[in-house]
Amino acid sequence: MGTVQGWKLASAVLYFTAAAYTLAAVFYWLEVFTKGLLSKRFAIVLTVLGLAGNTAAIIFRLFNFASGGVSLDRFKLVNVYELLLVFAWFTVSMNLFLAWKHKIRVCGMFVMPIIIALLAYDLVVVEPSSGDLSALVIYRSAWLVSYVLTSALSYSAFAVSFGLGVTYLLKDYLNSTNPRGYLAQQLPNLELLDEAVYRFVTHGFPFYSASIIIGAVWAYAAWGRFWSWEPKETWSFISWLAYVAYLHARLLYGWRGNRSAWMAVMGFLAVLFTFIGVSYFLPGQNILQTITQVGF
Repeated sequence: MGTVQGWKLASAVLYFTAAAYTLAAVFYWLEVFTKGLLSKRFAIVLTVLGLAGNTAAIIFRLFNFASGGVSLDRFKLVNVYELLLVFAWFTVSMNLFLAWKHKIRVCGMFVMPIIIALLAYDLVVVEPSSGDLSALVIYRSAWLVSYVLTSALSYSAFAVSFGLGVTYLLKDYLNSTNPRGYLAQQLPNLELLDEAVYRFVTHGFPFYSASIIIGAVWAYAAWGRFWSWEPKETWSFISWLAYVAYLHARLLYGWRGNRSAWMAVMGFLAVLFTFIGVSYFLPGQNILQTITQVGF
């Protein structure tokens, strides 16, 4: 398979993934508003199909398609384009686990649109890495894969906690305005949603902390300093503090319910701005952004 054909196939797989996730999101909403078993099955099947396409898209990014053959290249899975693919994969996998283990499928109403928006951003805005990163000594670091995986895992857990938090706030509002309404009856109970938000935050927080530490070590290897308070680092710290505040308020002051859900929602919005917004509104020096800027 030639390079051009390889890229065309990879692009087609990503479009298929985005389409499957979009249809899944539609059926997640239809399931709630129509109480249809068929909608539920379609939502799950389409999510699984999208996840399969997502997996294939990641695999394509891990391989070089040259005229002489196909070779594995771990350095390809490193810039924002690839990190978004891994982020989407982990998030959808967690959403499916939530639907299977805890029977909370409604979270897909709010999580899947996030994934669709990020994949659209990947397709329209972000360029995949295309250079030979192995030629740069700093990217032969053992921290490279660890940074990508810990970042993606933490972002995904926080994305699901965001979806659950929004669901909690909607349920809480409906309980106070129309508790006997159809939509209020379809949403999970508040105690279950509150506990699920907390669980996903506590799972994501250690990975986020690890990604900041790994990023600092990698920055030291690249530029000779662990921390420089450039925009990406500053907002990473702000996002980290947002979740520290969430855990502190919940564990020490017993915050539950509405206030806790709002903190989880705002924490993920800070993470999302750190991940996407900082690179374009507050440009600075960071590993992933540097790779994109130098054309890899």
